[in-house]
Amino acid sequence: MKKRNLLYHLIAMSICLLFLFAMPLTAMSKEKKIVWRNAIMCAGTEDAFNWVQLAKDVKKATNGRLEIELYLPGEHPYAPADSLRAVRDNEFQITGLSGGYVTGVDPRLGALDLPMLLPGGDYETFLKVHDVFDSYLKKVLDERWNAEVLIHHNWGNMQFFMKKGFLEDWDSFKGKKVRVWSAEIADLVTLLNGTPINIPWGEVYTSLATGLVNGLTTDFFSAYSTRLTELAPNLTMMSYMFGTNNYIVNKDALNALPADVKEILLNLMAEKDHEFRTATVQKDGLALQEAFLKDNIKAHGISKGFFKEVREKSYEAIWKPWIKRSGPEGAAAFDEVAKLIIDLGYDVPGYKPQN
Repeated sequence: MKKRNLLYHLIAMSICLLFLFAMPLTAMSKEKKIVWRNAIMCAGTEDAFNWVQLAKDVKKATNGRLEIELYLPGEHPYAPADSLRAVRDNEFQITGLSGGYVTGVDPRLGALDLPMLLPGGDYETFLKVHDVFDSYLKKVLDERWNAEVLIHHNWGNMQFFMKKGFLEDWDSFKGKKVRVWSAEIADLVTLLNGTPINIPWGEVYTSLATGLVNGLTTDFFSAYSTRLTELAPNLTMMSYMFGTNNYIVNKDALNALPADVKEILLNLMAEKDHEFRTATVQKDGLALQEAFLKDNIKAHGISKGFFKEVREKSYEAIWKPWIKRSGPEGAAAFDEVAKLIIDLGYDVPGYKPQN
């Protein structure tokens, strides 16, 4: 009898082991699946489009062990200025960090989003400065926001789009209300004798349609892809800066990933970084050609002389106020960026090195 019971136990154990090892890999992977949330701050922009494919790539590369859910404005409760807090508190594991949008929260992060700092639309120079700035960005994100950069992204060259007229001289913007998104862009519009109006990105189309603003400033692809060029077809190509929009990740969430999943994720982001970073800039030219045909836009380039005049006034009107808001660390960051720009063969009007 005892032998029979022992035999039954052995058979039962064998069946259990068979079931265990015969479990489908999909079931095993479901038990290990980790879901992250990504709060995208601007809808209709190139980074939002590209994240759809990037999330699929992450899921495939990790065999479904890590999924990234995407949330557009309206699907998450945050304004762009809230992005730092959302990731710091791990409410969302990833979000886009636009330096210009968060200068009211942490002014130090706006060093590369200062209008007129780079002399006229040189993207290669911007990338060199951006790469040097990365070490400073890493320090600020680590010490205060428990975050790090996951993948880089830049907006295209910033231009002005008006319902009527162009930016030609110091009188062009008088009496004109222009949508802005940061104190620094507001300072630029004020310098140009316009009236800055800070409006969320998702409300710009309605604001143009209702006359709340007479125009806006953004990169060309973003204006075209969201149909803003229908209402503001008069383009002044000023190219006063490339905006930053790096995607950041909560460090605790990143370090909590299984080691192999973390390695796969970071390797994939490194592989896609250049493509993701430059996507909007590369799309600008094609979008401009299409807009001439579809939206009947009219383009006007700002004169070199007027650009120089504006840049010569920018230290007192834009950069110096930002330095005061940013404190000693912001001043040190500006000093480092300014020296690099000078080393690359350009000037920084009004700037005097700290040491």
